[in-house]
Amino acid sequence: MGLSAPLKIYFFAILSYLTYILFMKESLLALIRGLLFVLFAIFIIPEKLYSQWTNGQDADLVYGQNNYTNTAQGIELNQLKTPSHMVVSATTGKVFIADYGNNRILRFGNYNSYTNGAAAELEITTVSGTTINPIALYLDAGDHLWIVDFFKSRVLRVSNASTLSNAIADKILG
Repeated sequence: MGLSAPLKIYFFAILSYLTYILFMKESLLALIRGLLFVLFAIFIIPEKLYSQWTNGQDADLVYGQNNYTNTAQGIELNQLKTPSHMVVSATTGKVFIADYGNNRILRFGNYNSYTNGAAAELEITTVSGTTINPIALYLDAGDHLWIVDFFKSRVLRVSNASTLSNAIADKILG
């Protein structure tokens, strides 16, 4: 019986991490931390990760398409082209999707009231007047949206992400 594809990737990542620590001749403390991480990752995470889904379970929602079988790409506010990352606000339930192929971030309303094919409530294509190429997002507890802007080699921070109507970076790293 072979491992499923996600588990193969998961174990490959763990082995890669250990190999990095060993070959980079990190300190003994780093090696111990790495081994503890690996033990945690092998015995705790898979149980938590896979116990919440069952095989063949249907998805509840689909963003960027009208249904579960459509695969068309587009530029409309209810379509995506190469989405690269998404985050959900723990306080507002709003969903932010980095639409890398369209050089934008889409903000959707609360996921509990979302219906398949609904349009985003906000499209962010520029931050502080310059276009963005978002590849990753992070939303912190203070409602700051951190944007990894790939081609400009920078990270942007936008405050009040769940309520903003005009994206102005208040921090730029890089």
